[in-house]
Amino acid sequence: RWFCHPDLRSPIEGDLMDLYDERIASIGKSRADFKFILDVFFLIRKDIIRPTGGTYRLNIYGMIKNYFKTTGRVLLKHKLITTTSLISLIIGVLCFQLINSWVQNELSTNQFHQNIDRIYAIQIRATPQADNRSISTKYFKDFNYENYPQIISSLTIRSYIGDRLKLIYNQEEFVSRAFVVDSTFFSFFDFPIMYGTSEDLLKDPSGILITESYSKRIFGEQNPIGTVIDIECGLLDSYTVAGVLKDIPSNSSLDFEILIPEHSQDFWPRTASELFLVNEFFDPVAFNNEIIDLGKIHEQFTESKLSSNPLKNIYFDHPFDNEVFSKFGDMKNVKIMIIFAAFILLISTLIFVNLQTTLQLSNLRSMGIKR
Repeated sequence: RWFCHPDLRSPIEGDLMDLYDERIASIGKSRADFKFILDVFFLIRKDIIRPTGGTYRLNIYGMIKNYFKTTGRVLLKHKLITTTSLISLIIGVLCFQLINSWVQNELSTNQFHQNIDRIYAIQIRATPQADNRSISTKYFKDFNYENYPQIISSLTIRSYIGDRLKLIYNQEEFVSRAFVVDSTFFSFFDFPIMYGTSEDLLKDPSGILITESYSKRIFGEQNPIGTVIDIECGLLDSYTVAGVLKDIPSNSSLDFEILIPEHSQDFWPRTASELFLVNEFFDPVAFNNEIIDLGKIHEQFTESKLSSNPLKNIYFDHPFDNEVFSKFGDMKNVKIMIIFAAFILLISTLIFVNLQTTLQLSNLRSMGIKR
């Protein structure tokens, strides 16, 4: 009764009750009750629903339909204001989204590595006037990672850019960005692998890894696994493609196209950067205080200070210059872009609201004049 149109209530109710009585006699009260509820439910139709107020045939669906029609007519009548307000809002939202995507990419740099909070880099300040730079602890005989139980493992990385290292295939030379790394590389970093398993890769001294785009550049669409290539870096050695990595994400400060096992040669003519992986009990302040003077035993670093820096801070803090970490960010620029994005969104919203308000005032004036 509460939703049915007053003019239709009596005949509909009479028909329902007659049918209900017949069903009680034929199929029983329980089933008749159930079918009665279904009949009432299926009667909820826009032509049967009670009017919302003073108009005879007007119901809530008609009101909504009328609102849409009226709004459409007003918008079409004032095409310039409608188009301008929508364009301003769309451009504002689009600019905000583009800037937000860039900001999120910056803030997520290196965060896809599971151990990002437990990776540290060794750095040295050779003199009080010098800048920090990365260094290998192999220069210091008194430094041994095994003396620090909080350190799980270490990793050395050497970076070769451009013609410092050449890959040769079918008598054609390809320059690249290559990393020479220890076999512990994948216990530190979580770069996605297309072909191969992280447990086996880099263990074989003759097996290298390349990225997907670099593979297509050299081998086209064919699977390069097992292909023999030559690498020239001072010496010319033959290697086998043992794995393919997905392209390095844009939010990585490490960027390379080839990974070469460190133990494939006795000597590599580049200074190494050194990282170490720690457990949850590691105290960086105590560790830095303990190693600060260990570099002074070397005759070239008598005024030096040795320290460590967490990998998660390297991208924005830029504590040292290093070819391994090819990209650095600026938190000041990120904050500026956040403010700029919010400003653009605010201005575009205000323009939209202002134009729509102008449109409504214009409609009110027109209605007043007609009356």
